[in-house]
Amino acid sequence: MALITIDEVRELGKLPDNSQLPVSIIQPHLDSAVRELTGLIGDYSSADGDKKERCKEAEGCLCMALLLMSINTLYTEGATTLQQELGGMNVMFHSVEDQVKLSEQWRERAMERVSEYFVAGNKRPLAWYAI
Repeated sequence: MALITIDEVRELGKLPDNSQLPVSIIQPHLDSAVRELTGLIGDYSSADGDKKERCKEAEGCLCMALLLMSINTLYTEGATTLQQELGGMNVMFHSVEDQVKLSEQWRERAMERVSEYFVAGNKRPLAWYAI
């Protein structure tokens, strides 16, 4: 179970509200973030104080790293409608390279927050890449 709430993830990532980005899209990525963080630092569900806050932020950052591809795809699918809603304003979406770079930045931020809690042997986690 995540320490961070969906609303806190929304705030951290400056994500739109539930009407534009439903919980059902965010939740699987948050669940994956929790599993990944648990693999890196062990069980932290009973953490308190500074460790709890660091773990919450790491969960949110990992969630954002995993979520980026999904939300960029979600919004590019509705680009024409979005431009109309914004009064014809040009809307720019992230390229795949930008998405990877942003994802790595979120992941790095997460790792910085919890690096002191890494389980022995997990000095630097390996990133996954789609082939």
